[in-house]
Amino acid sequence: MEPIRVEARIRNNRLYKSIFNKYPSVHKFCRENGFEPQTVGALLNLKKSPLTHRGDDYLLVCKNIADFFHYEPSELFPIEIYSMVQPIISFEIGFSQLPHHEQAVLRLPEPRDISEDVIDGDMVEQVREMINKLYGRERRVIVERFGLEGVLPKTLREVGEIIGANVDAVRRIEKKALERLKQYHVHKNVLDYI
Repeated sequence: MEPIRVEARIRNNRLYKSIFNKYPSVHKFCRENGFEPQTVGALLNLKKSPLTHRGDDYLLVCKNIADFFHYEPSELFPIEIYSMVQPIISFEIGFSQLPHHEQAVLRLPEPRDISEDVIDGDMVEQVREMINKLYGRERRVIVERFGLEGVLPKTLREVGEIIGANVDAVRRIEKKALERLKQYHVHKNVLDYI
């Protein structure tokens, strides 16, 4: 049996707890305090350095957020976690190495081989055309959720942190976007591909 892949994403928990102790979402925190949600999301998910390009001082946004939560920038944005090469840790383990009770929980269906569907890039181009018909947030949710355009697939919560919405809102946006895609009367295999 194939090995399974275990993945852990690392984030700035101090920033996360500071925001979610007072606000229901990153978006609400940003909207009420004048911060850019994408910047805060990138800082939260360790995708943006809190330092200036020269690396000798913290970004103004980091100083302002730290000041808002009554921290020093170095306390709220520790350089050690941002200097990690990749905020995603993954490893593979043989399925047979797992305890028997965990094997039952982790049995997943075999992945579908879509290589026959993607002939001369036609399917990829159809998916791209469909995605481009979506509006801003709908498009972003579908791209992030399903790992299109070279990004890793994300959970509803992760997408919510990126766009500044709660899990239920992301679920509604995703459902609406998929319904909109179905209205375009595109071949069923394209939606299966997504």
